[in-house]
Amino acid sequence: MILDRILEHKKAELRHKQSRSYLADLKAVIRDAPPTLGFAVTLDATKPPSSPALIAEVKKASPSLGLLRPEFEETFDYLGFARTYHEQGASAVSVLTDKDFFQGDLRYLKEIKQALPIPALNKEFMVGDVQFYEARAHGADA
Repeated sequence: MILDRILEHKKAELRHKQSRSYLADLKAVIRDAPPTLGFAVTLDATKPPSSPALIAEVKKASPSLGLLRPEFEETFDYLGFARTYHEQGASAVSVLTDKDFFQGDLRYLKEIKQALPIPALNKEFMVGDVQFYEARAHGADA
């Protein structure tokens, strides 16, 4: 089953990220980072009255479908998608960061956070503490 494969892969990936120096570097970045945007508060504050808040997703591929669009092979304008979502009223953005199964990247999250004033969610298969530090060091609010 695909989820079992993903879980095993993530555990193996995590073993390579367990060095103390890597974790110390992440913690240093986080210490100097701006505070997170309150996810729930921001969602409530940015949506129209009596309307649901929208969290839009930046996603290049999926394990079952592969690339979501053929042109993503050449260019994937993750920042353009995120900007459009924000301009169209999204209260937050969810960014796929898994490289091997979704062709995402933590760099996408970091650049989107630097460019937009809305909360960003790191969408990843989280199996260990170091991943939470990585997400926060790259700007994740949740």
